[in-house]
Amino acid sequence: MVNNFGHVSLEISGLRESDTGIYECRAKNNIGEAVTTASITVQGKASLILDSQHPEGMRKITALETKTERQNCHEDVSFGKPVFTSPLNGKSDVSEGGALHMEARVVPVGDPKLTFEWTKNGEQINFGSRMRVSQDFGFVTLDIMQCIPEDSGMYMVKALNLVGETSSSLAVHVGGKGGILADSMHPESFKKVTQLEHLKDRQPDDVIDAPENQPPVFMEQLNNVGTQTDGQSVSFFAKIEPKNDPNLKIEWELNGKTLETGDRRSS
Repeated sequence: MVNNFGHVSLEISGLRESDTGIYECRAKNNIGEAVTTASITVQGKASLILDSQHPEGMRKITALETKTERQNCHEDVSFGKPVFTSPLNGKSDVSEGGALHMEARVVPVGDPKLTFEWTKNGEQINFGSRMRVSQDFGFVTLDIMQCIPEDSGMYMVKALNLVGETSSSLAVHVGGKGGILADSMHPESFKKVTQLEHLKDRQPDDVIDAPENQPPVFMEQLNNVGTQTDGQSVSFFAKIEPKNDPNLKIEWELNGKTLETGDRRSS
């Protein structure tokens, strides 16, 4: 499954030794396909018991227990100050009634104390049915539906944690219908209006961001999760383009065989 922001993911709960292997994510559309892989090794409890009978076995078990405790206690994990690895970006000019999508990428990923604040022209944004925010896997996004001229302004997202804060901004202008009428009094205005009307006839309002004709490309490869113990949960994720292609299909395989989703696996 591909969400609106081009992310694909596979979540596995209650790991078993049979989940060990090479996971393959294949993206297909009418033009081509792309593949990314990741591996995982699931160690069962029986293996841990056998390991305890060999030299260094107790040290291995202790290390695994310590790792689990640190995963369950975020205070033991040290995170740095937030940094935008990709600044806030999106369309700077939007037509009234159109849709606006802006996104940024920030680290550290996985910091439970990391929070985000959105403002427009220095004032906090009141989110509602037209505005949605999302933050996942280091990506933070803002989507505005049915834009109006009042949505114009300087948008800023601020990332904060216990160490510090940082921000990124994007200026947006929403052109109202009144602007088009005013343009009709200037030279070449009639051609501009005609072009806009022709575009509207060709492209319905609900298909503003038409997908590009291009084969799939993984912008971010699947993450390797290494060695895990049975009973734990893991998540594989990647980022794919084009993200708005209705013909794009995602297939998952484990060790070369089609992976069926179910109670323990979801995508």
